[in-house]
Parts: sequence; structure tokens; C-alpha cells
Amino acid sequence: MRKILFFIVLALQVMVVQAQSNEEEMLWLQSIFSKDKLEILSPKEVDYWLSFHRNPKNLNRMKAWGLQTLFGLTYDEVSSFEKYKKTYGAFVSTNELKRIEGWDDTLVQLVKACTYVSTINEEGLSRKEQLKEPDLHYALSNFGLTTPVSKGFLEEHYLGAPAYFQQKILWSKRNSYSFGLTIQQDRGEVWDWNPSRHHLGFDFTSAHLSIQNDGVVQQLLIGDYQMIGGQGLVFGGGYFLGKGGDPILNITRAVSEGRPYTSVTESGFFRGGLVTLQPLNKVKLTLMGSLKKIDAYASDTTRIVSNGLHRTSREIDKRSQISLRSLGGRVESNFDALNIGLNFLTNEYSNYIDSGVRKDSLSVFKGTQSANLSVDFNYYWRNLSFFSEIAHSNFGGTAYIFSSYISLKKGFDLVFSFRDYAHNYISLFGNSLSESTNTTNEDGFYFGFKWKKGKKFLLEGYLDLYSFPFPTYRNTVGVEGFEFRSRSKLKLNENSTLFLNLSMFERGKYITLEDYHKPVLIHETSQKATLGAIIQDRKITLKPTVQVHYYKGKEDSFGYLLAQDLSTSLFDDLKLDTRIAYFSTDDYNSRLYSYEKNLQYVFSFPPYYGKGWKNYVLLKYRISRRFRLIGRWSYTFYHDRTVIGSGWDEIEGNSKHDIAFQLKVSL
Repeated sequence: MRKILFFIVLALQVMVVQAQSNEEEMLWLQSIFSKDKLEILSPKEVDYWLSFHRNPKNLNRMKAWGLQTLFGLTYDEVSSFEKYKKTYGAFVSTNELKRIEGWDDTLVQLVKACTYVSTINEEGLSRKEQLKEPDLHYALSNFGLTTPVSKGFLEEHYLGAPAYFQQKILWSKRNSYSFGLTIQQDRGEVWDWNPSRHHLGFDFTSAHLSIQNDGVVQQLLIGDYQMIGGQGLVFGGGYFLGKGGDPILNITRAVSEGRPYTSVTESGFFRGGLVTLQPLNKVKLTLMGSLKKIDAYASDTTRIVSNGLHRTSREIDKRSQISLRSLGGRVESNFDALNIGLNFLTNEYSNYIDSGVRKDSLSVFKGTQSANLSVDFNYYWRNLSFFSEIAHSNFGGTAYIFSSYISLKKGFDLVFSFRDYAHNYISLFGNSLSESTNTTNEDGFYFGFKWKKGKKFLLEGYLDLYSFPFPTYRNTVGVEGFEFRSRSKLKLNENSTLFLNLSMFERGKYITLEDYHKPVLIHETSQKATLGAIIQDRKITLKPTVQVHYYKGKEDSFGYLLAQDLSTSLFDDLKLDTRIAYFSTDDYNSRLYSYEKNLQYVFSFPPYYGKGWKNYVLLKYRISRRFRLIGRWSYTFYHDRTVIGSGWDEIEGNSKHDIAFQLKVSL
């Protein structure tokens, strides 16, 4: 009980937010993307769009292909942009985007939120004056718990409190400077002050300081960061969508730069320094270095652990056991229609890394060192765009990806992408288009399309054919498969919209059957459909949704979800978002995912499986001009079980409550 009280008091002390003069940063994301699009936005996509919002581009310096690749514009939308700029000259304000023919409100808001127009007064400010006028300046805290508590807390297997806490602070001005601090304490983790082992009280602490556009120095970044270069075969960064909601943006990577790291995920970033210089007009040089402690089980074989959890004595023992040193950089030359880049990165562990029991393929890293070298280029010609990267690793493997983006008239666009990642191509920080989580042991062909018919109809989707030539985890030989997704939307009138999302995949999988002495190959398939509507009537928005999922593998499985969402303003200062849902699935294979509204910067995509009901209520109350209180309660009730979860996370009973809140104070 004292642990819980400690977290509550701590949360109340630091839950202070100095907000922007306009609406909060997250609200623009919820307002720009319709609820049906949010259904299929992944956490990667959330980071992607928020990163552009925090690092906006100068609208007058953007070329047509830049808008095309960053925002997924169609050929007609790009043509309208060029025509407007040719007719009226440079933009005076981003509000002018409303006047571009063929751009709907959603597109205008999206581009407006991620771009800016410099003013004479702004460009003439000194660094000291800019520090006094940040674009983003806030401190944000989250606190939450689940009741009843799980077995791990009841039997004191987890050493910390059954509550989580997060704190984020950001003070930045676009293309000038940025300072950020992120703190996180997961459920069950303990307070640990041990600077010699890089333990600073909270379980995870991350910070950065970035200065931009200071003469020859284009960027100086100290602290935690990610590096983006080419198509992600060497420097994958964290702002690449991968196969997600938008079929065009799934493959295009038009940005190569260092980005401050602000996520609470405790892996996949560099910790050290980065500098970008521009010695010549069209040439940029980026150099980076990193030295980071990482979790590992160090015994006869050293295995890296990346889940970031330190709740038990065993989990605490693996914390910061080894170090990883990284050195690398990027040389880039930009011409009018051609960009060429060279990427290089070396990594060295302090201990010898062994895959342990995993002997499935050379795709599993083994050793102390890795090195990668790649060349990438982007070329743009009229309505055609080409993106490619070829990379090589010190393990002898080569990887390449060739992609093209074709913008046709009448709002119809196509993308194609070929990829081939050798089984012995190892890239510790790679993150490119792939079916698996690593850019290795995979080849494939990706085809995507988008068709917009005015402002009332949208159809988009993709087909990805892939194979793993060599053995993968739990598969003794290579397998292959395909994935298809589509999304369509029809606007009936100003207040009503229908949407239909479809997805399907089929892939090979080896399983062990009774009476067989070796694994047997089966084909597992999954077919999902989501049908819904968005109905707005003055202050009330209704969203009825039906989801179904049919899975076929070793055993067939079926599941469905019926949900009703409601959003309204009860009073001028009190807003309500709520959902009631019934779900029924045969097992975990036929689970369904559905977007849920949550606290600011907290996006929820929980799985619904089993049989039961779920309800959540999110209240946002503006106490005064300076104070706002946000609270969320969710309740899950199961018909088909007497315990929830398993192992140390097991909860006694068939229901649970999740409670979270934020307190905001504008200074």
C-alpha cells in the first residue's frame, strides 16, 4: 500500500503541463485522422506523424516530390500545389493551403501541421530570443494501475508497486533547438539510485539536447537519438511506417537525418552524440557515436534482452550487464532531382554474443562486432519517383531494395517495391520494408495503390508477396506467404461516412503433430473485415463497428467484435469519449484489435479475445483556463474464464479495472 501511495504522491507533484497556446499536440492527430484510419494506425505510425509535427518542414522550400513522399499525395494533389505556387508565388501563411483546388480539409490540416512558413521577424531572432519563444513546451505525466492486482504482486514476486508512471518534458522550436526528458517506471519496477551502473532512480531515463542551423553546423545532437538514412538497411530509425495503414507511405523514406529520441521503448536507439555539417552547398556530412549499456543474461552464453522490464531479482540482475559501442555516419549529396547517400556503421559489444538454443539460421547474430556499408539514391522525374539502397555487412551478406512511386492522373497512384535481404546480412539498427522484424533472410515484392475520387471516396491497399529462403525461428526450413490489406471510405454527406477495412494473410508454418516424428508444414490463413460508420450530429459523434476474423491453421478459429463508440461535449468544459463492446473469439488466434482513445500520447490497440464485454470512459474536464483534468476508466468482463492472464501476471477472477489519469496545468 505504501508503494502505491508513493507513486500517487509523486504523480501529483510532477503532473504539470505547460501547454501550447493552441490545442494540445496530440489532439491534432486525433482530429486529422478519421476514426476508421486510427483503427489501423500502428504505434510506429503515431511516432511517424508526431515526429513530423515536432520537426516541421519549410513549406516554401519543399519540392513537389517532397510533399508526395512525405504525405502520400496523389498526382492531382501535387499538380494543384505546383499550379497554386506558380500562380501566386511563395506562401505567406500555411492557411493558404485551404485555397488549393482539390485539397480536402483532412489533407490541409495534415500538411499544415507538419510544415511552416518563416517570417522575417522569426528568422531575425537571436538564439537567446528563440529560447524564450518555443513552439512546443510542455511537461506531461501519466499514472495508472490495474485492479485487482496480479499474482506477481500478491506474492511479492514483483518487487515494485503495481502502478506505472511516465514523465515527458519537451522544450523546442522548429529547426532551431530541442530539449527533452523522458522518465518511465513500469508496473512492478523498483526505484534504484546507482549512478555507477547508469541507474538514476527511475527504471528508464532518456534525455536529449539538439541545436540546428548554426552556420556550417546543421545539427548538433547530444543524448539519445535515432539515425535515419536511405531506405533503412543500415540506419532504420524509428519513424518508418513499414507495412501499416497507408500503402504509399509504407515504402517511401524521403528523410535522412538524426532525430531526438523521445519514446519510452527502452531499445532501438543510440546514446551519445551526432553532428551534421554542410561543408559544401549540396553536400552534408553526418558523424555519430554511441556508447550504451544494455540488458543481457551473461553466463556461458550472453543473450541480449530488449523488453526493458526489471520487476524481479532475475530481471534486475540482467540490467545494464554489457555495453554496445557504435560509430558511423552518412555522406549525402543533393541535386535538383537526384539524392545520393553513403551510410556506414560499426558496432562492438563488450561481450561475445551467442544465440544460445537458437540455431535456426545465420540470421541470428553471433559474435562481438558488426559492420554495415550501403549506398542509396532517390530520383524524381515528373510523376515518377525511385528509391533504392544496396547494403553489405561484415558477415558476407548483401541486401537491396528497389522501389518506385508512380502518380497517375484522376487520383490514382501506384507503388512497387522489390527487396532481397540475404540470410547472412546482419544489421543491428536496420528497419526497412519487411514482413519479419529484421531486415534479413527475406525477399519479396510489394504492390500498393491509392484511388481518391474527389472528397467523397477513397480506396487504398497493398499486396505483399514474401518468402524466407532459410530457416527461421521455429521453422526448420524456409517458408513463404502473402499479405493483403485494403481500406475504403465513402462520405455520404457532411455528417455521415461509411468505411470498410479488409485484410488477409497466408503463410507457411511448421508444427509438430501427434504420431509424427518431425515437424509438418501447414498453411495458416487469416481473414479480417471491419465495417463501420461515423455519424455526427451537432455535439455528438457515433461510431458503430463490426469486426470479424476467421483463422485457419492447425485448428479453425472464428471471432467477432461489436462496438459502439460515442463522443460528445457534455458541457463547454467537459468532454466524454466512451465505448461499449462485446467480443467473442474461439481462441487467441482469432483475436481482434481495435483502437481505443486514451490519455494524451498514450495510444491503445489492445487485443480482444475470449468471450466478454469491455467498456471504457474517458473524461476531459477543463477546470479553468490553466487547469485540466483527464481521467480514464476501463472495465473488462469475461464469460469464459475464472482467471485472467497467466504465470505471475495472472489475475484471480473474471473481471478487471484499468484506471489512469493526467493533471495538466498551463503556466
